[in-house]
Amino acid sequence: MMAHTHMMVGAGTYTLVSTLATAEPISGIALGAAVLGSVAPDIDTPASYLGRRLWPFSLVFGLLAGHRGITHSLFALALVSAALVFFVPSQYASVALAFILGYASHIFADWNTNSGVPFFWPSKQRTCAPWSFSTGSMTEVAIGAVFVAGFAIWGSIAFDVRQMQEAALQTAEKIHGWLPL
Repeated sequence: MMAHTHMMVGAGTYTLVSTLATAEPISGIALGAAVLGSVAPDIDTPASYLGRRLWPFSLVFGLLAGHRGITHSLFALALVSAALVFFVPSQYASVALAFILGYASHIFADWNTNSGVPFFWPSKQRTCAPWSFSTGSMTEVAIGAVFVAGFAIWGSIAFDVRQMQEAALQTAEKIHGWLPL
């Protein structure tokens, strides 16, 4: 998939999980971490969005590991997750989780393409979804559009739900203050 599609899928995944799993508002910093995580697996190629920005590292890493190698595996996802859980201070846990969600969304998104991913690295065998499509195709563009629309719709629904929850809590607090207990 292309970087912009990965970013949309990563942002959409974070937004969905964040609004379903917590009562906290969506964090801009965590959203940024999800977007960064969504392009991180492509550090293995200097032609990628992140690879162009970190090209010396990306060039060397790409020569050693190749594109869609270790960084696109469940092993890498587990390693990145463990490193973030172990090294990131607990007050930034939501940011670390957002990065992990973005990273996982990248692997899942690339699994949907014809090139597939080596889920079980060090095995070089790549697997892809039965409905896989070509990177850069109209199908990918449509998927990106669906995620943007879903991101906007779900974000506004979640915002409205949170506003209603806040109003209900404020009302309950007022009622509690009026009632002798």
